[in-house]
This record gives sequence, structure tokens and C-alpha cells, in this order.
Amino acid sequence: MSSLPTFADVQAAARRLDGVAIRTPLLENQRVNDRLGGRLLIKAECLQRTGSFKIR
Repeated sequence: MSSLPTFADVQAAARRLDGVAIRTPLLENQRVNDRLGGRLLIKAECLQRTGSFKIR
């Protein structure tokens, strides 16, 4: 079993992905929020340049 990534690992990955992955928006639907009685945010990873939530 592999160990969990450290904060330094996450920072290194962010540097490697700079210019490759874009910051995608958080989408919100007020009608859904009203129905749930809370706030639901959806991260739109499908808007990545690859058209997918995973960059390979």
C-alpha cells in the first residue's frame, strides 16, 4: 500500500500541471440550493481542455 501524499507532493504536482490544467469554475444552482436548504457547489472539471475530468 502506498503512503498518502504530503503537502510538498501536492505543491510539486501543482507546479507540474501549471499551464496544462486550468482552474475550472464552481457552479451553483439557486433552485437546487433552495430545495436542499443549503448550498451545493459543483466543480466543472468537464471544462478542462481535455474535455474530461482527468488529465492523462
